[in-house]
Amino acid sequence: MSSQQTYRQKWILSLVSIGLIPIIELIESGTGEGAPEAEQRWIASYRANGVRLVNGTEGGDGVHPWGTHELRSDAARRGAATISPERKSAIAKKRWAGLTPEQRREKASKIFTSRRSATENAKLSWETFRSLPLEEQAQRAAKAKATKANWTEEQQAENAGKQIDASRTWHASRTPEERSAAAVKRVSGMTWEQHSERLKRAQASRTPEQRSETAKRRQAAKTPEQRSAEVKKGLAKLTPEERSARARHAALVRNSQMTPEERCESTRLAREGRARNRLLKVPPPSQTQP
Repeated sequence: MSSQQTYRQKWILSLVSIGLIPIIELIESGTGEGAPEAEQRWIASYRANGVRLVNGTEGGDGVHPWGTHELRSDAARRGAATISPERKSAIAKKRWAGLTPEQRREKASKIFTSRRSATENAKLSWETFRSLPLEEQAQRAAKAKATKANWTEEQQAENAGKQIDASRTWHASRTPEERSAAAVKRVSGMTWEQHSERLKRAQASRTPEQRSETAKRRQAAKTPEQRSAEVKKGLAKLTPEERSARARHAALVRNSQMTPEERCESTRLAREGRARNRLLKVPPPSQTQP
């Protein structure tokens, strides 16, 4: 605080020095609209009657903070350093209890986003959630699900957009190895039912075009050997009847995507192939003679 004392401070000290205590006599109280004008009216009235007031202004402009922002911040830090952690926690809980739900959300959002980037916030939220006991994770998930059930369609769409943006930001800031390790870690902590439910929700939230585009990107990222191994692995699980049905279906799909000229050429090549196979199966003359 400034070393130079104001008239108000000097007046209070003069009373204390002779053993007197200032007495406050309430003449009017209130907040909101009209309060600044009332303060100005009372100050002007007393000064007009010759009373020397300790007010620093004509009134109506609120409380003027002392010193600069740096001085106030430094004083606040020094004061907070003298308070025990228990006392700090009690003060914070009391202040939090006096806020409305809207004020709490706004305050938490400002604190959460003012000091970190969106990627850091998403990572911190996920790491904090994963560090909780499984029972508390389930409780928080159930509470979040109940809250989302009361959202309007606009709120749901807005939240989905934020989640997609945060996910894209996080993925863009990670290397392929980090993304793969995070996916393995995430899946390893799930049961088979949770993993299956998660995949179903992800598929249901996408349009057919988005699902097709995702499948194409995954296939493009694989080598020919990987694609061939996946096809063989899938066919090995099928019965002969299922393999035959799948082959017929694939042939029908290919034919539907061909022009008449391409279908004729494909038929001709298939006939030549079958004829070549029949010739290869005919035994040599030496084996046909008795």
